[in-house]
Amino acid sequence: MRARRRNVLRPDRVSTDEARSPPARSACFAHPAPGWLLGSRTVVLVDLLEIYNDLIRSGDGTGGTFCVAGSRSLLPADAVKMADAEAVQAAAAAAAAVIQVPYAYGYVVLSVGVGTFLVTTMMGGPVMEARKRFNVLYPNLYAVPGYHKNADEFNRVQRGHQNMFESLSCVMVMTLLGGLKHPISCSVGYCLYLLGSYLYLVGYSDSSLDVKMARYKKGGGIKWVGVLWSMGSTVSLAGSMLGWW
Repeated sequence: MRARRRNVLRPDRVSTDEARSPPARSACFAHPAPGWLLGSRTVVLVDLLEIYNDLIRSGDGTGGTFCVAGSRSLLPADAVKMADAEAVQAAAAAAAAVIQVPYAYGYVVLSVGVGTFLVTTMMGGPVMEARKRFNVLYPNLYAVPGYHKNADEFNRVQRGHQNMFESLSCVMVMTLLGGLKHPISCSVGYCLYLLGSYLYLVGYSDSSLDVKMARYKKGGGIKWVGVLWSMGSTVSLAGSMLGWW
């Protein structure tokens, strides 16, 4: 990629006319490194500074030159005033899409990160207990009917545990995204999902209940409240980013 240079003032390359008159305030960016090495933010900054160079002119003739070349900064003492720096920041903010992380996003981090670990670890306890009680040894994930005496009883416990992992990754992603706009409600919704998943296991493990409805008999259905809320919050975030509302 060809290096781009614009309005770079160097003492050894100043014409006679330029030497007699004070230079106008300008902004320039010279980078010999390719764009993929500098990163997309640097390339955006190059374009912003070129626009800034065309828009801002010094009226008193005392302005300097703002140049950034690689890792070296060519900044005269009187080159950039505070107003100029604020103008660059305002232009960058207007040109870039910025996702702000709210202060309450920490609750989302705690619920998704710590909460998931605690609940999944706690849900592994009944499975370990059932393995010993029904003599289902590793590496069998499920008991084999006809081989294990209490295959159905163990498999109900195992299914109640494994069911959570069928939706866990999607709900985590939706909670992390939707929480950028609705942090408190998403963290509460995710806690309902975790609680519902545990109660789903408790209900499914109860052999005295009908297998078709046992998973929801003890409150397992509240996990769907968390799933739907995380999904709705993610759609809300996407709509805000796309300008739908």
